[in-house]
Amino acid sequence: MSNSFAKTRPQNQPYAIYSAGNFTFYVCKTYSKDPKKPYARFLVWASSPFTYGSMECGDTYAEEILSSARLVACEDEWMDVYGPYSLHSSEIVTPEEYLQYH
Repeated sequence: MSNSFAKTRPQNQPYAIYSAGNFTFYVCKTYSKDPKKPYARFLVWASSPFTYGSMECGDTYAEEILSSARLVACEDEWMDVYGPYSLHSSEIVTPEEYLQYH
């Protein structure tokens, strides 16, 4: 199973966007396509009350985002792979649409 999310994308072109309260995560790379793999990681740009209006880049465990943040935007292929493991509403927009209005 090849990882089609392995190429690092710029902050303004994420594969998916997750939100948890005042925290927002732009997923720009995955190191493994299998979210059940122990210690699977995402490269994310994150904003929070602690980033003072900016975003910080770094790795985080996939499980932390998938279990606690809500999927608000993603590409179709992301939904196919990570949708079953994500908390989300029935209405998901593309990352481009989300970034246009937020």
